[in-house]
Amino acid sequence: MNQIELVRAVAAAHQELLNRNTNASCFQFITKVIEALHAAGDTSWGYVGKTGGEAQYAPPTGFPRQMGPYTLTGVSHDAIANPQYRVDLLGRGNDSPVPLGVPALPQWLEIPPEHWRANNPIVPIGFANTSAPPPAAPAQKPYPGDAFFIEKLGADLAADYAEAKQAMNAGSVVWISRTLWRYLNEGMTIEQSTAQSRKEWRAALGL
Repeated sequence: MNQIELVRAVAAAHQELLNRNTNASCFQFITKVIEALHAAGDTSWGYVGKTGGEAQYAPPTGFPRQMGPYTLTGVSHDAIANPQYRVDLLGRGNDSPVPLGVPALPQWLEIPPEHWRANNPIVPIGFANTSAPPPAAPAQKPYPGDAFFIEKLGADLAADYAEAKQAMNAGSVVWISRTLWRYLNEGMTIEQSTAQSRKEWRAALGL
């Protein structure tokens, strides 16, 4: 599927949004594209939901909201989604409220499924008009215990630094913080998050 001609038609009608190129105007542009897709008969399209810490636009109403296990804080400012596709609509799309100084560029760039994330669900276009109840507070995750971090994280981290013939330094704390972030905010178990962190630090160490 490639709807670039539809995207270009929306851009021609709303070039001022691309010229302004703020996160709000980019959001307004992708909304116009979704509306055009719906008008053309494909009502499966919506926004890409975003969780805390990701580039996004946070609309003034409708967020935060709960979708499954994820607390969404906004939506993508430049991408849209349906069950079969994720599409980046803007080159140079700005995720900041401060104008970028150059216009965003309309495009139709399909995002490969291996880059989709479970914490980025499809958000219906009419979210701001729904009367959804306020999101429930996420369940508090238990502290895994000091022994886990020493034996399952710290020991492997120290061993891998030694294997790479490098001394642990101030930057080493990044691997612990990433492990905790994924465990607390991205739906991973502590074991999954630790395994992911180890893959990343071993790659960074050249192992």
